[in-house]
Amino acid sequence: MSDIFRHGDLSNWVLNSSSLKFQSVSFANPTFASLPAAIIIGIVCGILGAKWVTLNNYYHSFRKAHFDSQVMQVVEVTVLAFVTTSFAFWLPLTDQAKCFPLPTHNRRNYNNLVQYNCPTGYTSAYATLMFNTEGSLIRSLIHGNVAHAYGYEIFTIAMIGTFGAFWYFFSVITYRSAVPSGVFLSMILVGVSVGQMYENVRMNIFGIDRNTSTILPLMLGAACMMAASTRLSYSIVVLMLETSSAFNMAIPMIFAVFTSKAVADWINKGLFDHEIRDLQMPMLKGVCPPETARMKAYQIMSKSLITVQSIAEMKSVSKALGSVHNAFPVLNTAGNLVGIIPKNILNELTLQKTFYEVRRLSIASRNNAKKNAETSGSLLERL
Repeated sequence: MSDIFRHGDLSNWVLNSSSLKFQSVSFANPTFASLPAAIIIGIVCGILGAKWVTLNNYYHSFRKAHFDSQVMQVVEVTVLAFVTTSFAFWLPLTDQAKCFPLPTHNRRNYNNLVQYNCPTGYTSAYATLMFNTEGSLIRSLIHGNVAHAYGYEIFTIAMIGTFGAFWYFFSVITYRSAVPSGVFLSMILVGVSVGQMYENVRMNIFGIDRNTSTILPLMLGAACMMAASTRLSYSIVVLMLETSSAFNMAIPMIFAVFTSKAVADWINKGLFDHEIRDLQMPMLKGVCPPETARMKAYQIMSKSLITVQSIAEMKSVSKALGSVHNAFPVLNTAGNLVGIIPKNILNELTLQKTFYEVRRLSIASRNNAKKNAETSGSLLERL
């Protein structure tokens, strides 16, 4: 914050909302040549995002089965914190780690460079990737503060691939843990890694001058990974365009996001669909699933209808609770359908002994209730 006031950048910081997120992103207007990048990155991120959802769902099922107590949840979070920090600390010491001289011009633009174990006046590219906050790292990679310091060769394909795999794997096992953690930041980092790798491969294969490199693949990768995991489409496009203030990339962004979503939908359901299913939230979709679109009512309903009365005897309640059905029609004392009651609520009412006092019921009500209990099977014909 102090650097903003010190260098007179307050007006840009206030007027440009993207400086709080991705910083201003500018590049030449995309052409038709950028569409292959959008499609390729969309396909790759669609596969990665769909597999991420599958792996996270499998691990969360394992978590619910083995870490169901509060003590085990604390143990899991402690172990995850230790493992993730250990990997982040030791990865910069691998053979891939290299030291690069600090830039001599515009030093204030490179305050996020990390020296780590490098000599004075040098910076570690790997440590810069691992030891910066997510927000600072996203802005640095997308805006190009770090990459433009030396050219893209500072971040090799192996280094970016390891960095992306690190975030991909640990986001799988940390998301939906006892400690709240979001999915957007990790997906953006993985997507930026995919885009950076695409740009590295493109420049190496076609011998493109690194000074002409573009950050468009990085932006596309970030959007595609979010779309593939959450299955959001229009909102992701609007989010990326607004936060980057780069509305000239709308066309390739739309191609990439919808390609990623289509590929992911072809593989499995989205993250939020799994979470809704996991929480057992009742939700009726706008369209029938393909497997049930042509199914008739008689194929899923029982002819031997089990009902309960608004004033029910324990005999009929016991019959309902002992059945395989999960909800039952409710009849009033006149024999008319007045609603439906789930089995869990019926079971809770029984456990709480929420009973009527017989002496408070009129003779007519008791007679009607008894009659309805004997003739409830005729309800199906009336319906």
